[in-house]
Order: sequence, then structure tokens, then C-alpha cells
Amino acid sequence: MKLLRSFWFAPLVAGALMWVSFPPLDQGWLHPIAWALLFASMRLRRGERAGLQVFVAMAALFVPGVSWIRPLVWPMWIVVVLWCAGWESFWGRLAGRFLAKGAKGDRPSAAWIVVLPMAHLLADMLRTTVLSGFPWMLPGYAGWKNPVLMGSMDLLGVHGATLATLLLAAGIAEVACRLAEGEPIGRAARVLAPAAIVWAGFAAWAFGKPSIEEKPGPTMLLLQPNISQKLKEDALSSSEPRPTEAVIWETHERLAAKGFAEAKAQGTPVDVVVWAETMVPALAVRPFADGAVMSTYEKGGISRAEVFRVVAASRGAWTLAGIQSGAPGGKRGLLYNTVVALDSGGRVHGYQDKQHLTPGGEYIPLKWLIPFREEFEDYLENMIGFLPDLRPGEAGTVIPLGSGGARTGVMICYESLFPEVPRTMVRSGANLLVNCSNYGWFAGTSQMGQALAICAVRSAELRRTLVLASNNGVSAVIGPDGSVRASTRADEAGYLIVEAPLCESPSLFAAVGEWGAWLLGVAGAAFAVARSRGAAPVPR
Repeated sequence: MKLLRSFWFAPLVAGALMWVSFPPLDQGWLHPIAWALLFASMRLRRGERAGLQVFVAMAALFVPGVSWIRPLVWPMWIVVVLWCAGWESFWGRLAGRFLAKGAKGDRPSAAWIVVLPMAHLLADMLRTTVLSGFPWMLPGYAGWKNPVLMGSMDLLGVHGATLATLLLAAGIAEVACRLAEGEPIGRAARVLAPAAIVWAGFAAWAFGKPSIEEKPGPTMLLLQPNISQKLKEDALSSSEPRPTEAVIWETHERLAAKGFAEAKAQGTPVDVVVWAETMVPALAVRPFADGAVMSTYEKGGISRAEVFRVVAASRGAWTLAGIQSGAPGGKRGLLYNTVVALDSGGRVHGYQDKQHLTPGGEYIPLKWLIPFREEFEDYLENMIGFLPDLRPGEAGTVIPLGSGGARTGVMICYESLFPEVPRTMVRSGANLLVNCSNYGWFAGTSQMGQALAICAVRSAELRRTLVLASNNGVSAVIGPDGSVRASTRADEAGYLIVEAPLCESPSLFAAVGEWGAWLLGVAGAAFAVARSRGAAPVPR
């Protein structure tokens, strides 16, 4: 217990264990233990500098946890660490005030083991939404391989898993503290009741709910070319033909040929070929006319050659093509990050623009506040070779794929972080989800494993198959229960032939969304503030 009373020991060890809970090490069973260690330290110290303790723990989690940002723009890595840890520290200060007010003597009210985990949901929701949000490594994602948590994701989503994890951690911490204070173990263990009730309820739902009905869906050939992102940007930013552009085409065509040869040997017809995010080395002409053959821009005019080259690689199958698209307008034109559905003749049957753009990479947040904005944009474009100035797309659409009844909702890249994006598509009738991504900037990092875990949670929340097609991995098919049924290796060129089952099973989370997390979070925070009024200032 002396170590727990030390300011540095508990938060540093807790943060390290939290990091171990996520990919690449993926030891999710350690996550409640990590939080219990942090909770116990805060409880024994009566909340003394709790906000700072939580900040230290979260810095220990996020410094290695989001280190995959560093190869792209290393200062942004530090900004993201401070941003994510800052929201946790905000919650920690509230927790400190609650723990500092003892209901009986020096012991804080036992209500903290429920109130503080609930209030944590509010901090999570604010981190999800403020300034476009970045809800990476929420506690619930560490449970992506836990059958109880994954089986109950369709109730409250990832936030239900977070609540269950923190309730268990708080209960363990309170039991440990009471035992240290000399209370008999049988009496101390009673405080585990809230966690036991929630976990029992989640387990009953996970293993007793109606089974998810699956119907045969399209067979997809996912192309994972493992193209260096720097190589790709060189090809697209040059006004002259470059060998790198040829590499992109030839790599995809070679992978498609191998995939079709394997499918033929297996007697499996391919229905859809999927190119990863922006991997078609061309710029599509907008607007897209439904049923018209798509065109692309070419130096000096408009061409359809690239479109027919994509179609030829698909050998009669449909194509989901990740491509940049543009239209005249403004100083530099209007650019979008797009996935287009093409039939075997190159005709457009639907498209999806990326809705939730990546701050810094695809747009400049709050750029209207920047003085001399046009000069700044010119400088930035000359310095890095492109200007992060994409346009966001409309709300999620549903794209038909062929005649097999597949109604597809397409996410692009890190849109999978935001449950509302695929939820809108499911509520509009999508019975299949696809995520087209390109993590070429983050080769050799843990980012791909963490992204796979997030996609698995989205699938379990909405009870829909999710097909993940990525330039450099991980490409996978995830069943509507959140289980990974087939996948590639990260950072290796290859392909994956997968059947994507269709599912229309209802989900409470699809109907309600994140409102449950908001309500629980606000209720917990309001109760904590009310009970903390009149508390002595937390010692500094």
C-alpha cells in the first residue's frame, strides 16, 4: 500500500498495463486491473491531485498507443497525446473532488464505484465530438475479444463495454482499499455487487439473445497492394507520367489476376473487386450520373481509359473503387475522397464521399481563424506537395452491389471510429458494411491492429458483416457478431477472397445510438458534482 500512496507508481504502472491491453500486445484481460490500480491510488490518497494522476496514467497509455502518428508529423503525435490525456484529466479532477468528500470519517461514499465510471462516459463522449473528435483507445475497445463484452455491444455499443470494465475495476479497487483498512473480506466484497449485476446482465444477453440471421452475400476480392503512401503521392502530384503510377496499376492488376485464378481453381465466382481508399491513380470527374460511364481527368481533357482499366481488372465483376474525385470551383477546385460502385461496363451505380475528414491530413481545422489564410495555404501546398482541403460528403448513402440483394454502406478510413457514420447507413437499410482504408503512412506500426479492433466493435454494435479493404492491411471480413473470420497480414502485398454474409437483424444500438452513453455520462457527472458541493479543496 505504500507504493499505492506514492504519486508516480500507480499511474505509470496503470498506464503501461492499459497500453498492453490494446493491440499489438492485445492483453485485454489486464485492462480492469490497470484501472483498479489507478482507482485504488486515487481512493487511498483521498483524491489528492487525482486529475494529475489520471493525466500521467493516460500519457503513459497514449505516448506509445498513438506513436504510429509520429512517422507522419511527429508534433501532431504530442498534440494528440495531450488532447486525449487532457479529457481524462478533466474527468480525474471531478473524481478527485468526489473522493475527497468522505461520507463516514475518512472513507468516501461507496457510491463512487458507480458514479465515477458513469461520469467517465461523459468525458469519452466529449472526446468523441469536440473539434471533430478523436475517440481512439476508449476503454471498451480493449474488450474486443471478450465474448461477454462483444456479445452485448449491440446494447450500448463500445460505451457499454467501457462502463462494465470501469465498474469492475472500481469494485476491485474498493475491495482492496477496505481490506487494507481492516474490513473482513466477506463484508468488503459486497461492493462488487454493481459490477456483478452489470456483467451478469451482459452475459445473459450475450449468450441468450436471439441468434443473428445471416444470408449468403457477395464474394469479394480485396486487393491489398501495400503501396508506399509516399510513392503514391509522388505519382498523383506529378504533372508528367511517372514510373510510380505504372507500379500502382500493375500491382493491382497482378493481384487481381492471381485472385481470379485462385477463385477459378476453387470454383468460386467473384462478384465484387474492392480497391482500397484512393488507390485508383486517377481523378474522377464529378458529378456522377447514375448509370453513366465514369470519366476521369487527364492532362488537357477528360478520359475514360483509366475507368476501363479498372473494369478490365475486375473481369466482369462489379468494382468498389477508392478514388479521388473533383469538380470545378474555388481557387484549386473541389476535391473529395470517394468510393464509387461500378458495374462491369464502368457505369456508376452509387458512390460515397468521406464524411468525417481527418484533421490535418484532409482539412485544416479552424482555418478561418488563421490570419493571411491564402498565403498560409500557398506556403503549405508548396512545402508538403498538397493542400489538406478536401470537401466532406453527404450523410451516408446505401449502395446496391449487383443483383444479389447487397445494400452496402461504405466507410472510408478512420470513419470507423465514429459509430454514427455506419449507424446512419444501417438505419437507411444497409445489410452490409465496407471500410476502404489506406494506412500507408503508418506502415510497420500498431495502427492497423487497433483499427481492426475498432471495426470489429462497429460490426458487433450494428449486427452487420463488415468487410475491411486496406492498402497495406489489415484486410478482413468481420462477421455480424464481431468475430474476424478471415484476414491478411499487415504490411504485405496480397489479396483476400471472402464471402460477405448479409444480415438484417435488429440492434438496440442501431436504433438508439450513443444517446444511452450521453444520458448515463451526464447523470453520473451531475450526481458527482452535486455530492461534491461543499467538499474541502482537494490537496495540492
